[in-house]
Amino acid sequence: EYVIRSLILLAIIVAMNFNITHLRQGVNDMPPPINADLAVQYSKLHQFQVVRWAFLAYLLSPTALLIVKVTVLSWEYEWLNECAAHGLFLVGAPGRQRTMRADENSHHHT
Repeated sequence: EYVIRSLILLAIIVAMNFNITHLRQGVNDMPPPINADLAVQYSKLHQFQVVRWAFLAYLLSPTALLIVKVTVLSWEYEWLNECAAHGLFLVGAPGRQRTMRADENSHHHT
């Protein structure tokens, strides 16, 4: 189970990096007059970069919480670690919603 999960996460990372590289190349290869297509490409590039950072935060947050739990919190404050884990999820929700709305708006304009 752990190996399959790791392979899936690796595939997601590779796919995101491929898409970002492809979009960057597309933006760099566009001719000088700025047009609507260039704006759409920049928007897509920005959205992929936001998703990549959010995914990285998703991958690293359990490790960061574990380090805080082991080094800073004693057993008496175990509840605080649980609050932090759920709080990170709730704090990230508005960012995910903004990204989804921006993605929906870009599809309506194209």
